[in-house]
Amino acid sequence: MSSINIEQFMPVKLAQALVSSLFPELDSQFRAGRHIGIDDLDNHAFLMDFEQQYQPDELTTLLEELEAQQEELSISLSESSEHRMLMRQELEQIKQKIQTLTKKVPTWLAAQDTLNQLTVQANDSFSHSHEITEHLQQLLEQEREITVERDEVASQKRELEQQIAHLSQPSGADDNRLLGLAERLGGILLSEIYDDITIDDAPYFSALYGSARHGIVIPELAKIHSQLGELIAECPDDVYFIEGDPQSFDDRVFNAEEFDQGVLVRSPERQWRFSRYPEVPLFGPAARENQLEMLSQERDTLAERYATLPFDMQKLQRAHHAFSGFIGKHLAVDFDADPEAEIRSLNQRKNVFER
Repeated sequence: MSSINIEQFMPVKLAQALVSSLFPELDSQFRAGRHIGIDDLDNHAFLMDFEQQYQPDELTTLLEELEAQQEELSISLSESSEHRMLMRQELEQIKQKIQTLTKKVPTWLAAQDTLNQLTVQANDSFSHSHEITEHLQQLLEQEREITVERDEVASQKRELEQQIAHLSQPSGADDNRLLGLAERLGGILLSEIYDDITIDDAPYFSALYGSARHGIVIPELAKIHSQLGELIAECPDDVYFIEGDPQSFDDRVFNAEEFDQGVLVRSPERQWRFSRYPEVPLFGPAARENQLEMLSQERDTLAERYATLPFDMQKLQRAHHAFSGFIGKHLAVDFDADPEAEIRSLNQRKNVFER
């Protein structure tokens, strides 16, 4: 019998597919009269070539390797999907933070401008929020100190004015009643007799007469004896009467001994009186005028200081108001990081993710 060439009846690819153990279903399809596509035949051709390269036992090993690679690829794909999800979440967080920082920028810039103004006003620099609160406490303490100083200056000024008014009295009398009493009794104040005493001699005569330096010189003490009862209501608690001629008064009637720091006076009644030299002698017009000049200068200095204290207080109060307003409005954001710089950094990261 002569051999039959199968190519006379069907294409070679179809014939090879029908006899191949890899595609038995093609035979069933062919016998059932179904259409066999070109793709199926191409796959068959690939498998035929693959079968020629590998032995059956090698195919089993290769299949196991391919399954392992498939599992690795599946795990890698899962991890990649999870990584992409995390990146999307982080990208969304970056976008939300950029929005938050964008809203914060105007407030932060306004706080920076206010802080710069406070820095110039206080002539100081601030790098932390607690430094602002500490400076406010210092302002409060300075306000308290100025209030105390103002009251002290006012008190000192009133006291000086009283001393000036006292020294400005006629004849320098401690009590205004002494001058009227001297005129009524026909005498003269002892201080008026010594109107030519120099400043250097004033301490000696002030100690010499002691409490009697504000006394009244009467020509004859016996003549005023009967009037003392009538004048009791007009007299100070203590009045010293000294008998002598106002026109030629002689202080040598005193038994006095001069010491370095004072004068010892011996009276006829077996009494001694030791009087120290006063630190501020006021006996005689020259001493009083000198003290008046010093007190007036001191009073003027206090008056100038008293006049400047309200301005100092106003300055502190304005600073206090400014710092209080800053703490209430800007302190929460002023010392935060620059939001514009953060936005630039976040935009760079955002661009990396979006690529």
